[in-house]
Amino acid sequence: MIFHQVDVVRAVATTAAAVVLLAGCASPSKPAASAGPTALPTPSPTATAEPQPAPLLVISGTVADQDGQSLAITLTTTSVRTPTAQDRADYAATRCATAYPEDDPFALAETRVVTFAVESVGSAGFAGWTDARGVRVAGSLFDGPIWASEAHGDTDCHQDSRIVRPGSGEVRALVSSTNWNPPLPVVGDGAITLAIYGFDAVSVDDRGQQTGLTAVEDCVTTASEEFDTLATDMWNAPWGRSQNLPEYCFYGRNAGD
Repeated sequence: MIFHQVDVVRAVATTAAAVVLLAGCASPSKPAASAGPTALPTPSPTATAEPQPAPLLVISGTVADQDGQSLAITLTTTSVRTPTAQDRADYAATRCATAYPEDDPFALAETRVVTFAVESVGSAGFAGWTDARGVRVAGSLFDGPIWASEAHGDTDCHQDSRIVRPGSGEVRALVSSTNWNPPLPVVGDGAITLAIYGFDAVSVDDRGQQTGLTAVEDCVTTASEEFDTLATDMWNAPWGRSQNLPEYCFYGRNAGD
């Protein structure tokens, strides 16, 4: 997706003139001639905004607890791009760089960063969960005040994140064909179809086991024609919405394929 930024520069030139009136030397003023009708400025034509391309993917749904407190989540793609040095630095800061070198998402030239804007809207008066419940989002890097980190095992080598409060944030998903073994060669942005995107409702008990919240209500996944075409051109297998359990709301390559 291509996003344009337009910089508008305005230049203003000002000319100052000094008028000196000497006492006793000024000519008497003449009565002003009656002015004719003033011509109104011709309005400039209103610029027509260029239509913006539809997001590649939008995923939304609501996660509620047994007391009816809930967060309504919307994920919207904003860009697809190649990784930057900052992406690499952010990833290294949240992973053990040498733990699983064969899983390095930056190892392949086809690796892409798919960025999602995230909106989390709470039910009336609900400020968020503080007891390990939340909405776990599939992704690699997470920004914004809505998240709570979730460590796996006894180390900080792998970090996922859960949305636990209302607000706005961002998810970056690092995607490639690593560990997917696709039957066709992956070229360029085709790598973005080798993942699943979305979220699920999770709770963790004292032993670290997920116990779940209620089902994701009103799970809606809206993919653009561009996204679906790219997927089906390179991946002849199940594709689309994946909700194998009520707690899951995902779109993309189905789990287990």
